[in-house]
Amino acid sequence: MNLTTVLADYPYGFFVALIKYLQGTHVIFAIKAIDCDVQLLSSLATNLQVNIQTVQPSEIHQIRLSNSLILDNLQVFKNAKNRKCFQKDVFWLLSRRDSASDQLPDSLNLNSNFFSTYQEGDVIVLNEWYRLQGTLHEQFVGTWDAKTGLNVPTPAIWDRRGNLHGIRLRVATMPRRPSFVIPRKGSRYEGFIPSIMSVLENALNFTTDWTEPPDGQYGMQDDNGSWVGLMGMIQKGEADLAAALLTITFDRSLAVDFSIAFMEGRATLVVRNPAYFSGSSKVNLNAYLVVFTWPAWLFLIVGVLFLFLSHLILTDPKLRSGLLEIYSSLTFVYATMLKLSSTMGKQKLSAKIFSLVAAFFGFVIVAHYEALLTSEMTTGPVVPSLKSYSDAMDHGYKIVMLDGAALLDTFRLAPPASARRIIYEKKLRDDPSHFFPKHEEMYKVALSDPLIAMEEIDIEIEHDKRFLPLSLDEVFVHQMGFAFEVKIF
Repeated sequence: MNLTTVLADYPYGFFVALIKYLQGTHVIFAIKAIDCDVQLLSSLATNLQVNIQTVQPSEIHQIRLSNSLILDNLQVFKNAKNRKCFQKDVFWLLSRRDSASDQLPDSLNLNSNFFSTYQEGDVIVLNEWYRLQGTLHEQFVGTWDAKTGLNVPTPAIWDRRGNLHGIRLRVATMPRRPSFVIPRKGSRYEGFIPSIMSVLENALNFTTDWTEPPDGQYGMQDDNGSWVGLMGMIQKGEADLAAALLTITFDRSLAVDFSIAFMEGRATLVVRNPAYFSGSSKVNLNAYLVVFTWPAWLFLIVGVLFLFLSHLILTDPKLRSGLLEIYSSLTFVYATMLKLSSTMGKQKLSAKIFSLVAAFFGFVIVAHYEALLTSEMTTGPVVPSLKSYSDAMDHGYKIVMLDGAALLDTFRLAPPASARRIIYEKKLRDDPSHFFPKHEEMYKVALSDPLIAMEEIDIEIEHDKRFLPLSLDEVFVHQMGFAFEVKIF
């Protein structure tokens, strides 16, 4: 078959209308142009404002396929077995002489643009072909005739392919309370994301088999470059769709396909909410301890011991009487710390001076404690004043996050010398203690230490009153979508 024969199969006007409809800029005739009408080829390229290329079927892998319309018989498909030959911006038009459906390639998928034609009188009928879980489907696209031109009743491809014919999809998800994904008995799930899937099931005609990643991760690359978590299940063919709060990133987009974003969230630092744990409706004995930090308490205990021993040592040896003097020193320390009166008795002058100085500092410490405790009980707990990631570093906060979460990229890919980049290089990159395999483990640690700051997405944490999202000057917006690979359909 030569170029002239191919052109003779289709009226000139049909080519013009089809290429405009497909918005193609590159037409490939996958045959050898032998004895073809060079003038006709030049005229076709000029009038259609496209590039035209002729190649042998065996050369199909050596040419640029993107945004192309490829015309040939079925012989070329023996050399078109990889996925890029059937990507969404590559269009195939099969000559009507070779429209035998049993010869169509297995590489076709739901995303393929594969057309065939046949003629009814003066009308050319255009059909499309695709495979859905291995089953071949043929569907009417439109007609062309010389008088009315190309008529496509449903121009959008996904409006035509909106029926998945009742297939069963293996959908991987990640349980996320309180309202996003809630596991129920019998492999059932409820919540916001399962509700989206229910709407899609009814609209697209499919059913869902739910599953979860064994490692409990959203998806990251391991040391060998392989994906784990939800991403790994999609890549390995263990799931057809990942329906979860899965952040769309550049690296993930290179590995799988994503739906349009169905939700946006802001990455922010989250700390333990002091108000929740210090509410007036609860008896919280810990409130009497949080007034001082643990180093301050340790210093105070050492100071009391020093005060006791110093008082005991400085007592006049003539006045010492064993246990009675020990009791006297304990009474002095007790009275000093509680601002009570205490007799100095017959002591040396050095002991009296020491006692007066100790009493003064004891008075200051106790007064300071009472003031802080009063403030705590009347104004409530102090909310951390953090406005940036630099503040978090300066105040000694340890930033933790979920292992395999895309939030790490906001640190890893941050501009050089920025606070997030410095945190990544000095803290996150080589220290696995900053990462947790499951939310529950990370939450437990964050709730036990007020100097733990979790890197989270605000929509995931806003309903959990135990935590307090901080209002940072830096806001990083994340888009979330469903992940899949079209070829598995």
